[in-house]
Order: sequence, then structure tokens, then C-alpha cells
Amino acid sequence: MNSLFRALFKLAGGLSRAGENAYRQDYDLRAGTYDSVETRPPLKKITAEFISELGLRPGMICLDLGCGTGYSSLLLDQAVRPSGLVEGCDNSEGMLREAAKLRREALPVTRFARAGMLEFLGGRPDNSADLIGSFWSAEYSPLDKVLGRIYRVLRKGGTAAMLINTHESLAELQKTVLPVLLRHPGYIKCFPPINFP
Repeated sequence: MNSLFRALFKLAGGLSRAGENAYRQDYDLRAGTYDSVETRPPLKKITAEFISELGLRPGMICLDLGCGTGYSSLLLDQAVRPSGLVEGCDNSEGMLREAAKLRREALPVTRFARAGMLEFLGGRPDNSADLIGSFWSAEYSPLDKVLGRIYRVLRKGGTAAMLINTHESLAELQKTVLPVLLRHPGYIKCFPPINFP
């Protein structure tokens, strides 16, 4: 990622309200358009292909950390029906409202909770999940602590699966955002703080 792009996002993070609250508020505001504007078809395709390779089967218990609007929960739900269970958590009420709409339409074995990843995992019993996934959201929590809790909650032989933004996955964002910021530098005040891996 080029240094100008990093500097611009560092500045955006400094101008925005710092921390978890800023992320939550930003996602609350974007929830209604998130799936149509921000979750690009290539990201959905990557997520679907990744989840399809996890060996899911009916009856499994899956946790979806940072579930957002529920797209990854939907994929998990379809794989573990009819006797499985999917539980998703997210800090954003707006995103969970969108997920609840999807649940009413197509998620018979899924439940959602408003909680951060650490809080959600902290309330889970030991050895209680077959799969714990975080699809494009792990970078919003302290990964070392999340992994420690995943280890405790995951059943022996279970699977932890994560898709994490990296330099390569942020390339499309860079191509889209950088030209806008260069033409309209004042927009930087509207960007949430962004965690780079």
C-alpha cells in the first residue's frame, strides 16, 4: 500500500472519533446500503468459496464473529440445516437490524446478538462450537485475545476460520478511495478510523 494512502487514512483515523464507538456508529449509519454498495460481488464470492471449503455439515454449531448484515451467517445456516445452529454477533445495531431482516426471510437456524467478539466469546461455554468464523471483521478486535477465547470455546477437532483484510484485499479500496480523497480532501473527516493489519 503506498505511503500517501496510509498517511491519508492515518489522518482520517485521527480526525474521527477513536475506538470501538466510532466503528459501531459508522456501521450503524451504513447498514442499510452496506450489502449493495460496500460488499462487492468479488468479496461475496471469496466468502462463499471459503465457507464452502470448510467441511460444514448438518448439526454443527457455528459462531460468526462480526457477522454484520448476516451474509456469512446465511452461508453457514444453509450448510448446517436442519439440526445445526448458527450464532452471530456484531457491535452494530444497524447491521444487526439488517441481519434480522435476512433471518426472517431465510435463516431458520440462526440467532444474532449485539456484542463485541470478546464479550460474545466470553459468555460461551468451553468446548461448545464446531466452527468459529470471522469473515472480514477480525481486525476490529485484538486478535491475540480473540484467538485465546476461540481456543477455549472451540471443540476438539473444531475449525477456526478467518478472512482478514490484507494489503492485497485492500487494493480495490485503495483504487476507489484514493482518487476521491485527492480530489476532495475535506471528505477525509467523514471516514471512520481504519485498522490496517
